[in-house]
Amino acid sequence: MAKLTNRTIKNPAASFKGGEVRAVITGKTVKINTPALKDVTREQLADFYEATKLLGRHVASILGKSFSPKGTKTDPDEPEQVPGADLTVTYQIFPKDKRYQISFTRYDETGKVLASLKAFTFTDVPSLVQVGFIANLTADLMRSYEEL
Repeated sequence: MAKLTNRTIKNPAASFKGGEVRAVITGKTVKINTPALKDVTREQLADFYEATKLLGRHVASILGKSFSPKGTKTDPDEPEQVPGADLTVTYQIFPKDKRYQISFTRYDETGKVLASLKAFTFTDVPSLVQVGFIANLTADLMRSYEEL
């Protein structure tokens, strides 16, 4: 369960099952760091989303800024299921920047569905909100692949 672990004005942080999202605030600037997520379950990814919401709202209130994503919603094409082959689905988090992606793989032999996201650093709250929003979309889609 995600929770704010540090409510300070200079170094707020939110923890979740699998890590911690941290921010460093100096004056009116912010630097937000998310951890790398490697082979996490749908529940851990949904918990990461909750942590980004908690920290995003807290930082936005400190800075007096907006708490909303700037990017557009994204939806990947449904991949074709190939029997006997692992299946990977990738979301592009920011439509104009291919460096920021989240993916999950359904492993055919075990049936497990695990997600991965590399570590990011942001200088604005809307970017953090967008990452959390896409992580939540990914967690929702992972549920349907667990039931295959």
